[in-house]
Amino acid sequence: MIKINELINKGDSKKALEIINKALTNSNEKLKLYYLKAKAEFSLNYFHDCIETTSKIITYNNKDFRIYNLRALSHFNIGNLKDSIEDFKKTIQINPQFDQPYNFIGTTMFNIGRVKESIEYFIKCLNFNKNNFAARNNLINALTMNKTVNENIYVKLNNEICQLNNSFDHNDDLEGEIAKFYHNSNSIIKRKFGLLEYNATQLYRRSSRHLNCSRHKKIFNEFKVIPKFCFGCFKIQISVKNVLDLIKLHIFFNQYNFKHNLTRKCMIELRPNINDMYKGLIYCESLNQADSIKEELKNKINFSFEIQIKKGCTEFGNSYPEFKKLDSKYSDVGKDWDSYVEENFDKKHPKLNIFNISNVSLKGLFLQDVLVFRNWLYFAQKNDDKTYKKISYDTFKSNFIDSKLK
Repeated sequence: MIKINELINKGDSKKALEIINKALTNSNEKLKLYYLKAKAEFSLNYFHDCIETTSKIITYNNKDFRIYNLRALSHFNIGNLKDSIEDFKKTIQINPQFDQPYNFIGTTMFNIGRVKESIEYFIKCLNFNKNNFAARNNLINALTMNKTVNENIYVKLNNEICQLNNSFDHNDDLEGEIAKFYHNSNSIIKRKFGLLEYNATQLYRRSSRHLNCSRHKKIFNEFKVIPKFCFGCFKIQISVKNVLDLIKLHIFFNQYNFKHNLTRKCMIELRPNINDMYKGLIYCESLNQADSIKEELKNKINFSFEIQIKKGCTEFGNSYPEFKKLDSKYSDVGKDWDSYVEENFDKKHPKLNIFNISNVSLKGLFLQDVLVFRNWLYFAQKNDDKTYKKISYDTFKSNFIDSKLK
């Protein structure tokens, strides 16, 4: 048993399965072997097999919360959300203090548009394990989409920061307003935490249109095929020269009343060999819409910027220069691609294609914004962009940023 467990932990689950299947024929410890079998199957992404094995174990022992949790995770990974939630709730019934199921139920609730309920589960998870950083990050993100009152420390911090700002006047002392907001926000955070690292560098203001970028990028990374959806994805890219203007752009994105409530984001660029360290993106539904918004914005942004329309992700155009042409079609660029790549991919990765709801962001600035601002200012300091000093001399070290800049 020890040897089998060591093989699984070392990543050699296929070898472990071979030993288990042979041992099952004449072993007196079948339940222990079945558990290791399920564990190996899960590590190999054999989720259907894992469900079958864990179900077999439950017929003999329905009191082991680990088995229900493993089956719940398998259901989650193949998109069986109802079964997944049922098994996670069964896990909680057996062991109410086990924190992981609360986070997964919260994640599922969030991805089907039930943000208020997701927040409740993230908070429950943190009540049992304050160091569950996945739940913490999920909660901080969800709070940008739902007003919540709770004694949870992150909720209280978020609400205090929200009360600091109503709007920023772009025609007055905007830099001074930003510096004041940043200072006051960090004072609130530092009363309870020190560094409070948050490994995110992008800030979104989301619309109800579901983009599903994680699916599209995974298809491209695995097969070097650009998904059909991305040929209709046009982005307005606004590039700015420094971190101060990036924060100004984010505030503009947050406050400006766009005719169409489109998803927009601001980010620092951590990918290698890509120019424009600071940029904002507006995701449009057509080229005509992008042209119209581009013209609208030219006279609305009162700091230095460059604006252009792009299609899809930068990596797509780097691999297929024809794709960069705004009028290029899938039939032109993808004429040599296997037409069943996307269909087969979705069958293999149902989890990436079952959530089709995008939760809409609230207006305002939140705990998440301040934590990402910290990362932006640290990035600016590392890149000798001295405009960070106009916001604050007080920067917060980010191990995440350091790892990306190596």
